[in-house]
Amino acid sequence: MYYHYEILHANYETKLNEVLRGSKLDEQFPTLEELMENLENLPADIKNEKDNQEKKISSELLNAINNKFGNLDNLKKRLLESALKIRGSGWTWLVLGKNNELSIINTANQDSP
Repeated sequence: MYYHYEILHANYETKLNEVLRGSKLDEQFPTLEELMENLENLPADIKNEKDNQEKKISSELLNAINNKFGNLDNLKKRLLESALKIRGSGWTWLVLGKNNELSIINTANQDSP
């Protein structure tokens, strides 16, 4: 998610802030959170990102991560390593396989596992 946030979401947020700066909305909603709470038609990507950041990892998932990768930081490192191997457009996924074991896979373009 770090890569996704730094490249995509941060860009959306920066552009939105540039548009709002100096507008009446900027005076009415001084923070992005206040704006998001009060507007229904925000770009879906920005709203979804805020929602995702507020979610906690379940103990069941955290146990599976620890069993497979050692800890959450190791998982993040492995996800980043895998994502950096993508050439062109694609996604890196943490998936639960048929054997009920977590693994990291990459898909090209808009493909999903």
